[in-house]
Amino acid sequence: MPLETIYFIGQTMAAGAIVLSLIYAGYQVRQNTRLARAQLTNDSSDGIHRFLFELGTNPDAAALWQKGLTAKETLSEKESVQFTFLMTSAFVGYENTYLIHRDALLASQMFDRSHRQMIFLFQQPGTRAWWRSNKLNLTTNFVAYVEREVIPTSELLNESQNMGSEARQPAKGPSLTPSND
Repeated sequence: MPLETIYFIGQTMAAGAIVLSLIYAGYQVRQNTRLARAQLTNDSSDGIHRFLFELGTNPDAAALWQKGLTAKETLSEKESVQFTFLMTSAFVGYENTYLIHRDALLASQMFDRSHRQMIFLFQQPGTRAWWRSNKLNLTTNFVAYVEREVIPTSELLNESQNMGSEARQPAKGPSLTPSND
């Protein structure tokens, strides 16, 4: 066998080994990406779980949360600070979920759940009041997303709920007092 043929066979085998190495490396990268996505999904879920668990097991925190959402103006100064920390904690978590999803590292179902939770929160007057004074503490992309997609949806839901409650009220008859027309 001539030396040139041996050289050609060696080069072919080396090229084949390189191709196989690249295929294997691609497979490993894909596996690592899936594991990283799974970890990010778990971390995101864990953060939401811990927050909700605290509200569910701490009656004082739950009462403060409810009072802040529905009647923020009645909070004492101390309660207002605590409510601000709770809201900031929640929205930093939502922001994190948004950023991870934007980078295609979080399952859409997880992001959709956070999106629906934010819509619910923005139906509450305390959330809207908190947002106006605290949104500058969040990333501009997240703020733009919330103001473009979350807030308008929550406003539409509020309007439709208000229209629905008006429809359920008894019809008013004609006024018995004379009008000044």
